[in-house]
Amino acid sequence: MRHLIDEVIDFVDAPTSFKIECIAESVTLSLVLTPLETILRNLLSNAIKHHDKEQGNIHVSCELEGNFCIFKVKDDGPGIAPSAMKRIFNLFQTATASERGGTGIGLSVSRRLAEVHGANLSVASNEPDEGVTFELRWPRFVRKDTHDLKA
Repeated sequence: MRHLIDEVIDFVDAPTSFKIECIAESVTLSLVLTPLETILRNLLSNAIKHHDKEQGNIHVSCELEGNFCIFKVKDDGPGIAPSAMKRIFNLFQTATASERGGTGIGLSVSRRLAEVHGANLSVASNEPDEGVTFELRWPRFVRKDTHDLKA
């Protein structure tokens, strides 16, 4: 998992003013890789793109919990208003009405990819700190009903 997260971090190409910390258990899993990579790239890209400061901290982690890998992407950005928490996963919805540069597609597609593969994507505020944490609960093993899906 550490290798996967490192590749996603490299792909996102964060500004040098951002510090991205990664803590991941060293395990090998049987999973469909492309949708997982897509979701993690989107979460990291959003944490950078929607940050309100020139410098930022992003913490990415992965740990095993039962039959799931729990991925967390935590940032110290502006956060998301409580009224927008559920809406951000709807197609063509953004965290704010005035948001520019966002299509409102990424989180909707990410949640749908997660669900199709037996996973769950959620978000929570980092109260009392700034920012949010996205949590992706991804199955450790490929489900038979998703084995032949193309992502």
